[in-house]
Amino acid sequence: MSNLATYNQEAVEKIEKVATRLLQKGYEVDIVAGSSLKMVELDVEGIGLVQSPWTTLGVAQALVNNWDYMTLVTTVLFLSFAGIWLMTRLVFERNMLEQENELLTIIGWQDNKITFRNRVEQYILLFIAYLLSIPVIEIFSLEKSAYIISTTILIFGVLLIYLVLNRIPIREARTTHKRMTSTSYYWSIIYPIVIILILSTVLLSIQLSSITSVFVSSRETFLGQFLLEETLMFQLFTIIATILLSIVSLSESFQALLFVRREEFSMYKIIGWTKKRILSHLLKEISKWSGATLLISLVISLMVQYLLGLQLTLSLFGSIFSVFLLYFFVFLLVVTNRSLSLAIKDKNTRRRLSPKRLLKYMGAIGVSLTLLYIVAVNIESEQVGDFTTEKLRQKSNIKSEKESSLVPSKQLSATSGARGKYKIDLKLDELNTFHINAEVNVQNLSTESWKDVGFYFIPNALTEENKPEYISDATNLQIKSISDGEDIPYELRDNELLLKLKEKVEPGETKKIKIEYSLQVSEEGVRLRKDEGGYYLAQWYPMLGYYDGGWNIHDFNPEGESYHTDYGDYEVAFNLPQDFFIASSGLEGKVESMSSGIIHAKQVKDFYLALLKPDKWTSETTKINDTSIRVFLPVNESNNMDKTLQVSLDAFRYFEEKLGDNPFKELDVIGNHKHMEYPNVVEVSSTMEHVIVHEIAHQWFYYLVQNDPFNEGWLDEGLANFVSSIYLTEKYGDPKYGYEHPIRMAERQSTSKIVNLSLDQFEKGEYVPTVYGRVPLLLRDFFEKNGGGEEALQFLSLYIEKYRFKNVSSKDFAEYFIEHFGEEHEEFITEWLEV
Repeated sequence: MSNLATYNQEAVEKIEKVATRLLQKGYEVDIVAGSSLKMVELDVEGIGLVQSPWTTLGVAQALVNNWDYMTLVTTVLFLSFAGIWLMTRLVFERNMLEQENELLTIIGWQDNKITFRNRVEQYILLFIAYLLSIPVIEIFSLEKSAYIISTTILIFGVLLIYLVLNRIPIREARTTHKRMTSTSYYWSIIYPIVIILILSTVLLSIQLSSITSVFVSSRETFLGQFLLEETLMFQLFTIIATILLSIVSLSESFQALLFVRREEFSMYKIIGWTKKRILSHLLKEISKWSGATLLISLVISLMVQYLLGLQLTLSLFGSIFSVFLLYFFVFLLVVTNRSLSLAIKDKNTRRRLSPKRLLKYMGAIGVSLTLLYIVAVNIESEQVGDFTTEKLRQKSNIKSEKESSLVPSKQLSATSGARGKYKIDLKLDELNTFHINAEVNVQNLSTESWKDVGFYFIPNALTEENKPEYISDATNLQIKSISDGEDIPYELRDNELLLKLKEKVEPGETKKIKIEYSLQVSEEGVRLRKDEGGYYLAQWYPMLGYYDGGWNIHDFNPEGESYHTDYGDYEVAFNLPQDFFIASSGLEGKVESMSSGIIHAKQVKDFYLALLKPDKWTSETTKINDTSIRVFLPVNESNNMDKTLQVSLDAFRYFEEKLGDNPFKELDVIGNHKHMEYPNVVEVSSTMEHVIVHEIAHQWFYYLVQNDPFNEGWLDEGLANFVSSIYLTEKYGDPKYGYEHPIRMAERQSTSKIVNLSLDQFEKGEYVPTVYGRVPLLLRDFFEKNGGGEEALQFLSLYIEKYRFKNVSSKDFAEYFIEHFGEEHEEFITEWLEV
């Protein structure tokens, strides 16, 4: 809806009015608060990178932008904090060594020898801290840049130690102090406190404003709530760390200031000042410069938050709260300081809080007050906004008649009536253009004569004329010729290439077809794409369609997998302008960089080829039974190699043991974060165990036993997710963790009652929750009452054995299920399958 600049009560009423009218007319209404004209990128499992202008992602875009800004600002402030704290700590140390230095001078030590001794002590401590940082970086598997940052801090610390401890401080001449002159006299100690107060205020107020803004914004969409759940603990950790850093820094800074002035306080005591007067004098003095500092901090924090685009109200409340909290800490630190108490000989000194206990109490108080503040703001923000379509129905007394659209899926035969044998020559020039000659021997295995031959030609669906709107960078495709000895007329629409033959192809005959074309791959393609690390060629060649009384070719649909091909044999020759690592559906053997070669693959559904730049990727290989598992990870993720290799090995071993032998000699695991399966290749994220396990499970469900993913995607996605959850449950002994992914998917949005709908028959947003979430949970509930996970794996093992290298439909699955478990369970199947 237009003209809604702010999401407030007025906006709610306007949305309700329009939505009610639409509901009364019989439309379905999806009410979403927050929108964005920017494209949003998501990694969707089973699809890969998706860009979408959905308004449901509007708040997500704002949150992501804020998160990027907050991360940058927080990092800069924390680094500044660390530098100032180290300097303050060294100044404090230098003042503490004053008497010791005088004593060493008396016994004959030279000044340069004393300063050298003092510096060496700090160098040793700094170097120990540096050495301790190395195992921390390893334990948390941080990026290699962490070592560079740690080394930079070491060098900075060495320089700072040299500058601060370069000389023995000369005792200043004693003079009488007029009002505020003590501030100038001790300015070398006070100015770090001033900087720390400013940094603390800005850092804390930004974190508070940011997290409360996230609370307010995230409630408006389900995706926003998901992002909140994912980042909440990190943001709370950042706030708590900020408070504790502030307390520790201020504590040591005031300790240094008051320690240096202990003789001054003793003098006040000698001349007859009472403890109350000394404390009052000190608090007045400190309150003036600290109050002025915090006022400046308030202005700076508001300016910074304004530049970051945070809400003015939240910024103001967050900044004021931060100022009062830090002012309270300053007061508490002065009142409870032991140096001051000892100087004025306070009788209650022994009963005063120790510094460690004081820090604990102050930390607890600060964190508690901050959390109460966040809760208060969160409760206040609930006054505007949270409504749903169902609430609006109840309010307007509108009945819902929505039910799943049940259109029976087409039941394909167990094998295609066509089989292809491919011989492809691929060349890449210096201008990043692929020149491809594809020769396909098409054999007619059906009982019918053909007048045409149908191919999936998906690169055409990604060109400027046909690409999804959210893709800005189109694929460039130019067909140069299509012939069988003579030019063949053809029709090319979306991803369907239909060749009009002059002579029929009779049953049992083979037709040799040659297709020559050039291809420039975009950076934003769906599966077929490139990036700085190389080229990922998925569905890059003309793929023979599945024939069953006609060519079963569906329009390209980026929300799922809309193509379906049968098994074939491949010979792919490549010639490249530079060396690449090669990962493909064929057999490559040892990982070596190369610029030319020939790859063979037999009995594969389609042929995937990745060209990976050796300077951007690293690889390791392991072997399980007769299969080599080759893992490719970006160089900056090499720390994850051992874990990724082990997760892949364990999952493959488990599925081969429980589901049946995988006959292929090689499985390539590519960590490019795209979450997709191909024959003998999976694209994964190295840090996401469930994704790795799920995609490897597809080698059994999709590859060894195939199905039409457009009409019956649940047969591979649902079963792969089911066995993945069984494996993770058994591995960790925790069903809640094992089924975390399907549960999260099912709760994301509504699911369809019938699961074997075609991709375009699902209501908007129902496909992923249904096939990835509802299907595994349905099967889990059934097997919990009928033998458990082991019985499920035994059933699926027999299922794979029966249908190996065949196409399975929902009807086939239902019949086999009833045959295996008995007709008394037919009702269970028909509740969610339309057969």
